[in-house]
Amino acid sequence: ALLALAWLAVPPIVRSQLESRLTEALGRKTTVEAVDFNPFSLRLTLRKLAIADTSGTARLLAIDEVIADLSTASVWHRAPVLDALKLTRPTVSLARDRDGRYSVQDLIDQIVARAADPTPRFSLNNIETDDGSIVFDDAMTGSKHTVENVAIGIPFLSSLPYQSDIRVIPHLEGVFDRSHFALGGTTTPFAEHREAAIDIDFDALPLKAYVAYLPTKPRIDLADGTLTTRLKVVFVDGTPAGRKLEVRGDARLDKLALTRRDKTSLATADR
Repeated sequence: ALLALAWLAVPPIVRSQLESRLTEALGRKTTVEAVDFNPFSLRLTLRKLAIADTSGTARLLAIDEVIADLSTASVWHRAPVLDALKLTRPTVSLARDRDGRYSVQDLIDQIVARAADPTPRFSLNNIETDDGSIVFDDAMTGSKHTVENVAIGIPFLSSLPYQSDIRVIPHLEGVFDRSHFALGGTTTPFAEHREAAIDIDFDALPLKAYVAYLPTKPRIDLADGTLTTRLKVVFVDGTPAGRKLEVRGDARLDKLALTRRDKTSLATADR
């Protein structure tokens, strides 16, 4: 009887709470077309989740399907704990106006203002994104960028001492402005602590071209500089208290030049 009640009651409650709370928190109308809940497997499925932009005429985010495998650990941790999370065909639409303000500038400002707040309690495991896309319309430069066919795999992101069976190998791939990119992952299942890693390798990446897209303007300007890396982002799985995310390897800046706002030189370094 309790399972039947959960099967009937959970979907409308979740749908109502998601729509109202996200609309209030984001300042943007949020809708969910349908919610399903399996009380036996604790699987929650959202279909056609959409978050409108501030004008309400277009979408900031749309996701065909969200599948979340809930954990009973959510009860005693009093925080969201998911054993798996999969997003199917998420689409994000971003824009920057001619003054350099982003369409989500209000949300960015909120995050910056809360940077000193305690880390929220959560544990997300086996995170996957399939066939995602991002569209960025930049009125400041008169250009439009697209990232398509995005596939992401993240073993875990957690601020709680919780251990789940990890099945996802870290990876990131997609098509950026018609050019394919891929960051592959590796695992060491028989090590003392099981590890999964993704390589982040850049060769002389021109940083100045990307600093212009920072949502908050630094107090100094980057006049020149390239970044070369041979890094690994490593997910170390072990006991609940021993799980951690590490960055290992080498990073190098070449031809670094920092200037003040009036364009006078502040600091330089060959390497």
